[in-house]
Amino acid sequence: MAMFVFTVFVGKLGTEVLAANEIALNVMSFGFMPAFAFGSTATILVWQEIGKGHSILGRRLGSEIAVLGCAFLLLLGIVEFIWAEQIVMLYTKYKDVALLASGLITVAAFLQIFEGLLNFYAGGLRGIGETSFLLRISLILTWVLFIPLTYVLTFVFKLSSYGAWVALNTYLLFFGLAVMLRFYRRDWVLIKKKTTDAYI
Repeated sequence: MAMFVFTVFVGKLGTEVLAANEIALNVMSFGFMPAFAFGSTATILVWQEIGKGHSILGRRLGSEIAVLGCAFLLLLGIVEFIWAEQIVMLYTKYKDVALLASGLITVAAFLQIFEGLLNFYAGGLRGIGETSFLLRISLILTWVLFIPLTYVLTFVFKLSSYGAWVALNTYLLFFGLAVMLRFYRRDWVLIKKKTTDAYI
């Protein structure tokens, strides 16, 4: 729903801006989708180790997945940052659209790491059943930070789609950091005790 509102805001800026936005989102999906896959892997591995009573190992596996995922996104970000314009030209021949889309990709190339952190550590939290926290923090950051900031930067400060993308990446930054902190501040020994007691 939030991304729908985001797209509506961008759409009000004009057809070319909307086209550039959609191209940039499509290109950035090369990072989004693998990040989601890393997150699903974290869910499975953490959940398996929790089920075996090895919660500390589950925590370590979650961390290792995050490191591997960040390394992948960093390499991808370098490619997108350097060759943003060439990549965009595969989607369109309209120079104005290509220029704007490549600019948006350049802005988000390395910031997508925070979106990765969100997926990696959210996957780990799902593995220990922390789904209610993910719902609460998502609702709070989406409707208190993301949507209002998108409107303000886009229309009040008149930063056009760059403002919308700064808002999007700010949202992902705070979301990713919040989920990561939650992952590491959990008492993993207590999780092990509860799991062990459940099998007795």
